[in-house]
This record gives sequence, structure tokens and C-alpha cells, in this order.
Amino acid sequence: MARARPLSEIVDEAYRLADAVRNDLRHPRPDVIRWVNKGLAELWDMLLERNGRDWSHSSATIPLTGATEYPLPATFYKLIAIRKTPDGGNLIPFAPAQEAELRDSSTTTGAPLFYQLRANELVVLPVGSYGEIHLDFIANFVDLALETDTFDGIAGFEDYGALFAAKRMAMRDESPELMAMLDAEMGRLAGRVRAMTAVRDVGEPKRVKDVRGSRSHARRRWWAS
Repeated sequence: MARARPLSEIVDEAYRLADAVRNDLRHPRPDVIRWVNKGLAELWDMLLERNGRDWSHSSATIPLTGATEYPLPATFYKLIAIRKTPDGGNLIPFAPAQEAELRDSSTTTGAPLFYQLRANELVVLPVGSYGEIHLDFIANFVDLALETDTFDGIAGFEDYGALFAAKRMAMRDESPELMAMLDAEMGRLAGRVRAMTAVRDVGEPKRVKDVRGSRSHARRRWWAS
């Protein structure tokens, strides 16, 4: 069962770990909240490191209006797949060096064929494409703002945010012994996170490794054409 804890509890735990309970004059609560969010963002990257789609899978539909640039969702982090609707055909990524050629040769309207991620936008070609495209993506971490906002720590992993903030308080207090203890706890928890999240679905079949590589597949497709 998931373990969602409010920001208020994680912040209070940070004060306790830093031996700084009721010491919010030295360590104002807004500072500790900011540090907790930095720690949770670092934890988020660890969760997504190997099997991101197991922990964060979002989707969005973008209506095409004939333009070539469209803003990505505000929470977009990494792309899983992009396809046309309703037929479901995947779009093909293109390299920056191909853009001029694709734009010059793609002057008719119709379904989108190619895409490129660029900063906070999605480029779609050919020019004048209409219809809709569907994005499957991994969402980024969004800072907890309200004390009632919760973080799903899965199995107590949210303690990493408390430890991170406590270490920052120890740094401010110039307490090297406490810093070393907290750093060791963070290392142990990080190892546990990576070990336990490597494969979330233990019933997932093992993948067969392709030892021949993509060139052999390309040759087979060429001879079959």
C-alpha cells in the first residue's frame, strides 16, 4: 500500500533529525520546506532512474492546428511515446539537420509524420498537419507548496527529503558529526531505493537481448521490401 505523507510531517521529521525542534528562528520553516523539496526532487530522479514509467506515467492530447510548434505539458519530463490519433501510428523523430529538408519537402496538409523535442516545445512536421497527437510521458517532480500537500513515499522513501533538509540544517549549524551521520543515512536509503525500485513488477517477463543488433534487422527489412 502506498504511503502518502503530508509536507508538514516530513518537515517536522527534518527538524527532529537535525535536533532542531522548536528552533525555527535559527532554521525558518520556509527554508526547511525548500530543502525538503530539493531532497524529494533528488529522490524523484532516483525513482525514475531505471524504470521511470513504473512510477510516473502521464498522458496528454495535443490538437494540431496546422502550426509546427506546440507547447509541451507543464509537467513534461521525459517522453515515452508519441502517436497519431485515432489510428495510433507512431511519429518518427528527426534530427535538427533534417529540419530544413523536411520543411521544404513537406508542404501538403495531412497527418503528422515527424517530431522533435526542443526545450519546452514539440515540433511537428509536415507543415500544415491537422488532427491530434497523443503523448505518453514521465512527469517531473512538482514542489509541495502547502503543508497539507502529500508525497507518495511508496515504502517510506519520503524520509530522504527529511534527511536532506536535516543535513542542510546541520551544515548551517556547522555540526560535522551530525552531517556525517545524516549523510550515511541518506546513502543507505538511496541504496535501498535503487535496489527496491529496479523492477516494480516482479512478474514481468525477462527481455531477450538482441545480439545481432539493428543492422541485421535493417538488412532483413531491405531484402523483404
